[in-house]
Amino acid sequence: MHVRARWTGLVLVMLELGLAACTAVAQTQSPAEMQKACDGGDSMACGNLGYAYFEGNGVTKDAERGAQFDQKGCDGGNMIACYNLGQFYAGKLYAHGVPIDNSRAAQLYQQACDKEHAMACTSLGWLYQHGDGFTRDLSRGFALYQKACDLGDSLACDNVGNAYADGRVVEKDLVRAVAFYQKACDMGGDEGCNNLGYMTEYGEGIAKDPGRAMQLYQKACDAESAEACNNLGMDYAKGNGVTKDIQRAAELYRKACDKDLASSCFYLGVLYINHRVVLPGISPTEQIRQAVPLFKKGCDQGYDSGCAALAMTYIYGLGENREQAIDLFKRACGRKFATGCSLLGELYEYGPGQKNINDAIEAYKMACAVGDGHDCVTLGYLYETGTDGALKDLPQAAEFYRKACDQGPAGSSGCISLGDMYQQGEGVSRSAATAADIYRTACSKGKVIGWSGVACTRLGTLYEYGEGVEKDAAQAAKLYQEACGLDDKEACGKK
Repeated sequence: MHVRARWTGLVLVMLELGLAACTAVAQTQSPAEMQKACDGGDSMACGNLGYAYFEGNGVTKDAERGAQFDQKGCDGGNMIACYNLGQFYAGKLYAHGVPIDNSRAAQLYQQACDKEHAMACTSLGWLYQHGDGFTRDLSRGFALYQKACDLGDSLACDNVGNAYADGRVVEKDLVRAVAFYQKACDMGGDEGCNNLGYMTEYGEGIAKDPGRAMQLYQKACDAESAEACNNLGMDYAKGNGVTKDIQRAAELYRKACDKDLASSCFYLGVLYINHRVVLPGISPTEQIRQAVPLFKKGCDQGYDSGCAALAMTYIYGLGENREQAIDLFKRACGRKFATGCSLLGELYEYGPGQKNINDAIEAYKMACAVGDGHDCVTLGYLYETGTDGALKDLPQAAEFYRKACDQGPAGSSGCISLGDMYQQGEGVSRSAATAADIYRTACSKGKVIGWSGVACTRLGTLYEYGEGVEKDAAQAAKLYQEACGLDDKEACGKK
């Protein structure tokens, strides 16, 4: 899955932009000279002295004293000082012990934005978008991004593009999204180039052109966009728009991982585990071990696949122990990551270590609840058969098969099992007509679901014998032929 830098990741870029705003003003005066000029009413000197205290340039580092000078500069009309002070109160730019005060930050951003300080408008838009410290207002945030974009802030243009691509704040318009990503990219915005690359790679709002997408990803990666490096790595790994090169993919994943992009740490770890890239001078076992800290880094940053992979390494002796693996699966499952819940259930059901079918069932239930159709089927099977000591409960089995059937491809076999239970009257009132309806729904989805051929065969049998539907040999033959085309070998012998 390609990383699309949308409304997330903004804080980091804002920090970089904020720092640039501070350093854009030449500081040729000594601290003493800046102090004298500031005392004489020079608001730029006050702002520069504030920056010196924030950074410890020529003075002892003192963030609170820096904020005092920025306040003085802001009061004197220095909008850079107002913006930097807003960053201070928002906790975005300088480490300090002062509590975050986004309401105060918003006032300062508004003051600077009113004087057409582009990055202040963008920062204020971010606060309104996320409702951080005051009432959330997406429309207001969007309007501020538009203003900042018009004032020349590439990040704001990128966020306007995001809004048109997402369709949450304004009507979805991929062509307009592309136009704003192009504008951001032309301004030198790495995220704009990355997003334009994504749209170009998949033909969203613009003609599909994987080669051009690669160029855009490369441009953004060279400008230090971790997401673009990751996207470029994925294309090298797949050979999409470029000659397949796993070693190059690993280098790009490493670059993105070093910039703390959790998904890239995970992908790099997977390459190590699967020996798709070879690290010189170390044994294959040691290479696998080197994946462990990569999975841990991804997990620590909240990437659930990293947590699941880390847990698996623990289970198979590359990390700590089974209990640690359980904790990691629970962490991922608690964040509604279905795979984490599913793997936790399998660990309880199959081992290694002590097995507990009741704990397994609870884990599978959590996976089913967050949309894992496969685990809904697993629950149906356990309740239907009483396997591994599970309590046999046919009505419960039918209910979980129904949930699986409703959840699409991963739970498609649940449709067949549910239809069978209605046909046989197990756990539900016997109804061949209801079974026919269920089989018909699954069959009509064609190749969309893996069990559609079996469903067509089951429905054909009902038509052949007139169970739940009017007997119709021609319709039965047609369904058998369709099922055969969907790779159900049983049907091929009947058509």
